[in-house]
Amino acid sequence: MNRKFEKQKTLAREVSFCGIGLHSGKNVTMTLKPVASDTGIIFHRTDRSNGSASILSNFSNVVNVDHSTNLGNTRGDCVIRTVEHLLAALHAFGIDNLLVELDGPEVPIADGSSKPLVSLIENAGTRELPYYKERMYIRKPVEYSDGDKFIRISPHKKLKITYHIDFRHHLIGKQSYSLVLTKNSFVKKIASARTFCLLHEVEYLRKNGLAKGGSLKNAVVVAEDKVLNGGLRYNDEFVRHKVLDLLGDLSLIGKSLVGHVEVYKGGHHLHTKLIQEIFSRPDSYTIEKAGSKPFPVSAPMSLQKRADHIERLEFFPLPNTAL
Repeated sequence: MNRKFEKQKTLAREVSFCGIGLHSGKNVTMTLKPVASDTGIIFHRTDRSNGSASILSNFSNVVNVDHSTNLGNTRGDCVIRTVEHLLAALHAFGIDNLLVELDGPEVPIADGSSKPLVSLIENAGTRELPYYKERMYIRKPVEYSDGDKFIRISPHKKLKITYHIDFRHHLIGKQSYSLVLTKNSFVKKIASARTFCLLHEVEYLRKNGLAKGGSLKNAVVVAEDKVLNGGLRYNDEFVRHKVLDLLGDLSLIGKSLVGHVEVYKGGHHLHTKLIQEIFSRPDSYTIEKAGSKPFPVSAPMSLQKRADHIERLEFFPLPNTAL
């Protein structure tokens, strides 16, 4: 079958964003730098001087999914928290190669959604690279369940998401949302949906060292009788944000995924478990790339060594733009 393969992309110029980390509570400056090499998305902490400060955005580097998706290096001495909202935006815009520099431990939370990050990417623009994207086509259904929660993926001609949530709170309750991912569908329907929590959870989170930077400016907080922020951006903003999180987590596959993902009562734990299940079943998918025949792959090649040698990246000599 003849398929049209897309070229990989990076940003057209460097851009920066400053803000607080949702869980760390620390102010962080994030700089997105376009790269000319086929390297993937690499996070690099500029506040650390040793060579272990670089982490490849790959599911094998996920170290924790407690209320956010967090990446760590193989040595266990460097962590980047809350990468999912940025990765979702990069995923939607088809950004494959990028250096994300942070002078702290966490991606800034902005307003709790990907909307400010979309503006950042749109301001930078994108450019094609002389490499083709790889696509992972799902050939057989794969499912993971945990009690009454489940996530499954089945064959489809595009990346389609169907998400269901069911909260025992009358202001959230049962919500469902479905879409086929395109840049436009993400920007118009998903990017603005904010992260959320119930008011009674806030004390627990902070006692456990989380949500130190949380506020009504960067999260929807739901009390017993009302939304404390004064309103929602969508009536179903809660489930739309779950779709946003899922898209960020799926980007950790490192390839363009083609299949229908269905989730019931999901979260980062289920999202990353699905990725593990897919790679544990090489008969369930094929990887296709321009100029090559379809081929199965049992697991992604480890690219941590490449991430640990950030000085080898090829950069475009482009001007800076700080927002």
